[in-house]
Amino acid sequence: MKKHLLFFLLIPLLSFSIFTGCASKKPVKLTKEDYSNLRVALSKLHWRNIALSPKETLVVFTDGGWGSKKELKFIIALHSICETNGGRIYNPTYDKYLDTFLTRKGNDFIIKNVYDLYLYFGIESPFICKGGNLPFKVKMYKGYEKYFRSIQGSYYVVIADIVTSKELPPYQYGFFTELEKYKNISLEKFLKELNLRDKRINPDGSVTGKFSVAIPSPNLGYNPEDIFDKFLKVAEFCRAHNGDLVKKTDEGFYTFGAWLKDIMINHEGVLATEEDSYIAGIYYCLSETTPFKVHLELPFGRKVFFPGYITHKITIFPGETPGNIDKSQIITPEKINTYLEKPVTDISDRLALEVAKTKNEIIKNKGNIQYRGIFIDEDETCKYVSLIFGVPEKKLRDVNILNYKICNNEIFKKLPTTFEKLPKESEKYIKEAAVIAQKRGYSKITDPYGYTFIGVPLRDFTKCKVEVRILKGHMLLELKELNACNIK
Repeated sequence: MKKHLLFFLLIPLLSFSIFTGCASKKPVKLTKEDYSNLRVALSKLHWRNIALSPKETLVVFTDGGWGSKKELKFIIALHSICETNGGRIYNPTYDKYLDTFLTRKGNDFIIKNVYDLYLYFGIESPFICKGGNLPFKVKMYKGYEKYFRSIQGSYYVVIADIVTSKELPPYQYGFFTELEKYKNISLEKFLKELNLRDKRINPDGSVTGKFSVAIPSPNLGYNPEDIFDKFLKVAEFCRAHNGDLVKKTDEGFYTFGAWLKDIMINHEGVLATEEDSYIAGIYYCLSETTPFKVHLELPFGRKVFFPGYITHKITIFPGETPGNIDKSQIITPEKINTYLEKPVTDISDRLALEVAKTKNEIIKNKGNIQYRGIFIDEDETCKYVSLIFGVPEKKLRDVNILNYKICNNEIFKKLPTTFEKLPKESEKYIKEAAVIAQKRGYSKITDPYGYTFIGVPLRDFTKCKVEVRILKGHMLLELKELNACNIK
């Protein structure tokens, strides 16, 4: 959140038009029918979106630099879509509604607290459209970020994964937002628009050879809009000419949407790191009328053309194809599990979900590690589970604790417990909870400091041992075993 700190201090209140999208220069007014289809609404508000499946949609955009507000505009756009369909944007992890941070003024929204809005509804906080006719859930990823030491701040790429609860009908805008525009222009005109050029262009203006654009940038950072926006427009142009942009990999060919989806799942949405670039490589536009090959180079510090600078480059080879490929073998988004449907493989996560479902304590062993899941509490939308794991012979103080918040059978939050020094008076409440639990079978006491002490008999052969669970809110801090029969 540091990247926004100065921005927050200087601009405490921001106003956004309901009808202004990502790249529009003049207000765009949508009808209720437009709002009823998420993809139509996003497209008309100029947010590039990719239909991955009947229910799943990706939105990709770049943000950052001094005074940029695209991430905020995107969140407001989703709020308008959700609200028009009778729902409310809600973060179940923090139990926060977006509209409580907004004030409506005519056709504008005024954000009361920018910092809190980023905190509860930004990249690191999944949220949902709750209720209404078009419920959906959103998770935003930071695809890549580079910091500048200048006033420009940082630039980053955002990938938003949106899954609706119902299937969306096909829509006329297809893949992105510029399809209608690109359908009527030639590859030559498109390349000139992108400022891609080559010295070997034919005198008659025909496209042969290769066209490329190189964008040198200081090692301190770069503006990804210069490269990612051009690349997204290449994907738009390909789709507008009835083609699919596919990526060549060792496993075969992926459609562009499927490759982005794979990056979300296997690399947490990170398009590139300082060591590697998952988005870079060879792509082909599989269009019968306008085929071409694309080489996207994003070296990120690995290939230095001259001291202090790196070069990001798009090269297009008109007419080049990958040869004869079996289109049925191309990997499409439907063949890849989405993040929101990704199978849980971690033993602790699986156990937490199982405990939330059954509301029972469950113990499992893997190797010499014991995992113990405890159901803590639940509210209207979520369940709270704590997972204790470690070597069984170790003292309870030496085990690790993970605290889960599980909403709609999905893990929304997972936080480890760090030991917290309790007030001196806590010892009195711990003993009191143990004695009551040993006599009555259960106890729950809350002290003036907000700590909760829950006593649960262990029912050993002496019928005296009690476990006291110490919580702060829904977070399990510590476990203590006591012999309640010896407490006076």
